[in-house]
Amino acid sequence: MRVEKQGAEKIKTIGDAYMGVAGLSGSRANHVVAVANLALDMKEAFAAFRTDHSLDLKLRIGVHSGAVVAGVIGTCKFAYDLWVDTVNVASRMESGGVPDEIQISEVTRKQLPSEFTVEPRSEIAVKGHLPQSAYLLHR
Repeated sequence: MRVEKQGAEKIKTIGDAYMGVAGLSGSRANHVVAVANLALDMKEAFAAFRTDHSLDLKLRIGVHSGAVVAGVIGTCKFAYDLWVDTVNVASRMESGGVPDEIQISEVTRKQLPSEFTVEPRSEIAVKGHLPQSAYLLHR
């Protein structure tokens, strides 16, 4: 599976975590749809891999939408990265998520077209914020 199929791009891996983004250049009007489809594709691909290899592994995916600051850091060993609160909330959506589910924020849910199925979840704690509503995204 390639992230480019959905019009997204990989930013980096961090341990066992993967950071992807869509709409970074501002040239994609439906970036929320791209990331939602990417998350759904990743969930399905992981389930197939797990079945094919008889592995007992779980996957959590977290999605949040908003502005970011992007840039290259370093002078000897360069790294491209994203910063600001949007990244932190997406990380909390993942870490506070349900295994084998895609947890999205209220902000993301409001931007998704009605073709997507979302299931309300309880509010979750998000460091530095009041508790936030979360939703599970389904095909």
